Amino acid sequence: MSIRYFLFLIILLASSPLFAQWNVGLKGGVNIMSINYDARFNQRAIEQDFKMGYMGGFTFQYFNQPNIGLQIEALYIQKGFKTKFDTLNNLQYERSIDYLTMPMLMHTYIGKKRFNLSLLLGPYISYALSSNEKFTEDGNTTTQDYVWDRERDNRFEFGLQAGIAFRNTFNFGILELEGMYTLGLTSIYKWGVVSTDPDKDKFFPIPEQVQHRGINITLSYYKTFGKIPERLKD
Repeated sequence: MSIRYFLFLIILLASSPLFAQWNVGLKGGVNIMSINYDARFNQRAIEQDFKMGYMGGFTFQYFNQPNIGLQIEALYIQKGFKTKFDTLNNLQYERSIDYLTMPMLMHTYIGKKRFNLSLLLGPYISYALSSNEKFTEDGNTTTQDYVWDRERDNRFEFGLQAGIAFRNTFNFGILELEGMYTLGLTSIYKWGVVSTDPDKDKFFPIPEQVQHRGINITLSYYKTFGKIPERLKD
């Protein structure tokens, strides 16, 4: 089968008059993140705390089958982590990272009326827009912008998401409450790189792997275009 013929089939299915529904909406919520890392430090980390941030953006759903569709989003997400070290001066390090993220999720419905349960699964790709870091030593805290190092930092992140959503269809649109687990598959820092900044090393020596993990809880509002399936009607 040629690529041209394959693309023609995709366009034909997407424009099928039997079933085609588009949901366009806005999403907002909270993001609770930590890191999963291989910590080979001079100091031993004794506590890894979750860090809460905000998220929001645009979301788009497309269905050309009654129960299965595609969900694509463009989101601003605040991620990061907090680490406390086992030292006499109570070292703590906290980093915040702001990402532009695009999840591409398979969206499956369970239910036949206005109220539905949805299952979501798929990859995402992110790009870090900005970052800051906070150092705490003996109760004294300093916050500064993070200085990106091309040799050390990965600004792109790739990972997987899986979640569940509860949605209800009203006359004015669709409301969807969603819980999602996020697992980063790429390291924030490039593997095998050793920091050349001794002042930063005493706070947070670079580990070999630093990967985001956590959950987000969001509420979305959708407007529907195209043919509405019978199972969403009274």
